[in-house]
Amino acid sequence: MDRWAIVAGVVVVALAGAREIVRWRGRRWQKSGPRGDR
Repeated sequence: MDRWAIVAGVVVVALAGAREIVRWRGRRWQKSGPRGDR
Protein backbone atom coordinates (compact mmCIF):
# COMPACT_ATOMS: atom_id res chain seq x y z
CA MET A 1 0.00 0.00 0.00
CA ASP A 2 1.07 3.56 -0.63
CA ARG A 3 1.79 5.46 2.55
CA TRP A 4 1.51 8.82 0.82
CA ALA A 5 -1.95 7.93 -0.52
CA ILE A 6 -3.13 7.09 3.01
CA VAL A 7 -1.60 10.28 4.42
CA ALA A 8 -3.20 12.39 1.69
CA GLY A 9 -6.59 10.77 2.30
CA VAL A 10 -6.37 11.36 6.04
CA VAL A 11 -5.38 15.00 5.53
CA VAL A 12 -8.23 15.60 3.08
CA VAL A 13 -10.76 14.00 5.41
CA ALA A 14 -9.44 15.98 8.39
CA LEU A 15 -9.60 19.27 6.47
CA ALA A 16 -13.12 18.55 5.21
CA GLY A 17 -14.28 17.62 8.71
CA ALA A 18 -12.77 20.75 10.25
CA ARG A 19 -14.33 22.88 7.54
CA GLU A 20 -17.79 21.38 8.13
CA ILE A 21 -17.44 21.84 11.91
CA VAL A 22 -16.48 25.50 11.45
CA ARG A 23 -19.43 25.94 9.10
CA TRP A 24 -21.82 24.38 11.60
CA ARG A 25 -20.49 26.46 14.48
CA GLY A 26 -20.62 29.65 12.42
CA ARG A 27 -24.21 28.93 11.41
CA ARG A 28 -25.25 28.20 14.98
CA TRP A 29 -23.44 31.19 16.51
CA GLN A 30 -24.24 33.76 13.81
CA LYS A 31 -27.99 33.17 13.83
CA SER A 32 -28.82 36.72 14.95
CA GLY A 33 -29.84 38.12 11.56
CA PRO A 34 -31.22 37.36 8.09
CA ARG A 35 -27.68 37.44 6.66
CA GLY A 36 -26.38 34.73 8.97
CA ASP A 37 -25.89 32.27 6.12
CA ARG A 38 -22.61 33.81 5.01
